[in-house]
Amino acid sequence: MPHYDIEKLANTIGIDDDFVAAGKHKVPVTLFKKMSIKDKAYLKKQLLSPTYKVFKNFVKINRNLTDKQINSLAEGIIYAASMKVVQGTLIDKTDSLIGVEKELKNKISTNKHVGIKKIGFVEYNLKANKGKSILGLDVDVKTDTFFPNVLKM
Repeated sequence: MPHYDIEKLANTIGIDDDFVAAGKHKVPVTLFKKMSIKDKAYLKKQLLSPTYKVFKNFVKINRNLTDKQINSLAEGIIYAASMKVVQGTLIDKTDSLIGVEKELKNKISTNKHVGIKKIGFVEYNLKANKGKSILGLDVDVKTDTFFPNVLKM
């Protein structure tokens, strides 16, 4: 969780940090001063650690991983999809958009219960396709089809 301290800049150009709060933990984290060790510990305990735990549990359940596997993979290490350590655990396979399109069309034609409502591939152009995926893939799916355990946590 990045935090930028712009206190010196704000003082130079005459900007004051001014807010009203009630309650011990209602004072917001501000860009106008460094976070104290106490504030960092509070955010880690109350926000970052619980969020990280939910994320790891979600991936563990939906990828059928053990605690040992998820703990070794979910430490912020950067992986390329071709690396053996993530093959078969976090990555099932790599493919091109053409391959993905063929696979999705095949699934739709052979299985009417896949849960896909709409498939469309678009050429990505920042101006022409505002709001589309940067990969140019526009797929509308039922989440519970692909992540059936997401609501069971």
